[in-house]
Amino acid sequence: MIKNVNLDIQALRAVAVFMVIGQHYRNRLPTPLWYQEILNHVSFLGGVDIFFAISGYLMCTTLFRDVSNNGKNITTFLSFFKRRFFRLMPAAIFWVLFTIFIATFFTVIKTNISDVVSSGIAALFGYANIFWYGCFSGVYECGSYDLNVVNWSLSLEWQMYLVLAVAVFLLNARYLIAFLLLAFISHSFISAHDNVLTGVAWWFRPQAFSLGALTFVLGIKCKLPIPLRLLSLTMVLLLLIVSLNFSNEYKYISIGVFGWLCFFTTISERKIITSKNNILVLIGERSYSIYLCHMPAIYTVKQVTYSIGTHLNFTIGTATTLILMIFITFFYSEASYRFIELKFIKKRYLADGNQHR
Repeated sequence: MIKNVNLDIQALRAVAVFMVIGQHYRNRLPTPLWYQEILNHVSFLGGVDIFFAISGYLMCTTLFRDVSNNGKNITTFLSFFKRRFFRLMPAAIFWVLFTIFIATFFTVIKTNISDVVSSGIAALFGYANIFWYGCFSGVYECGSYDLNVVNWSLSLEWQMYLVLAVAVFLLNARYLIAFLLLAFISHSFISAHDNVLTGVAWWFRPQAFSLGALTFVLGIKCKLPIPLRLLSLTMVLLLLIVSLNFSNEYKYISIGVFGWLCFFTTISERKIITSKNNILVLIGERSYSIYLCHMPAIYTVKQVTYSIGTHLNFTIGTATTLILMIFITFFYSEASYRFIELKFIKKRYLADGNQHR
């Protein structure tokens, strides 16, 4: 079924999705003051750049293999996107529809259904990053942004898939390396706004993806021994979570490089994790569904606690919502993974030995 999966990469996916949830949990559910204080000084938003680096590497791997097996032709090109579509879109479609359900029937959220539908359409047609840039920069009003905003990164990935595929088909290895370096450099020193979400560079950042693709093309591996790799990963993760505090000129290059370095520690002949039953590996396998469902899970928790009146005191409310968040996220993501993702992973057109996002 699933072959040649790097378990270290799967574990890193778990770390990345924990970072994303850790950032989005703040203020949407009862948040302890100590955690609020931590997030006043650091940010876990860079977790998505770890995903970008992994994706750049794996997509370049897949494209090179497809070209080697089938040649540079339109059939190979379309086959790549067909597999990507059926790997990513079924779960994305389901969760977009679920956000519309939430907007329609959950009393705890106040937003126009038309706004949720518009953001859902943007997600499914691959321009969500453009859509949300317009919202945050004030080009137009979009209502509540919570329900579908996570899809911006999926749209950016689709755009990077297209650019990378065209580059692989048109360029030889030397020019491809130059192209990927240019993509990295040209976007790295765009000055960030004081609020990064209002700047175009936040929503169109190919740095980590480009570095991931370069890692494959150049064939480089991390040759540090396992203890040093673990130490390096820890240090780079710490740098990643403080990188949004850097001066505006260096925010994006820092996030891209540190996100890629986290990924680079997993590319080695010597594996840190060898058991498929490792808890981080299991979470990593479900990281795509977790990423898609964690905002709906947050609003399900809000609706449940609102309905039962869980506000006896802050401590009880915080503990209750945290337990509910863990349970509902587990339930949603497990159902999404087993009944949507795995159904399509097992399909013949996805049986390419590289089936994970």
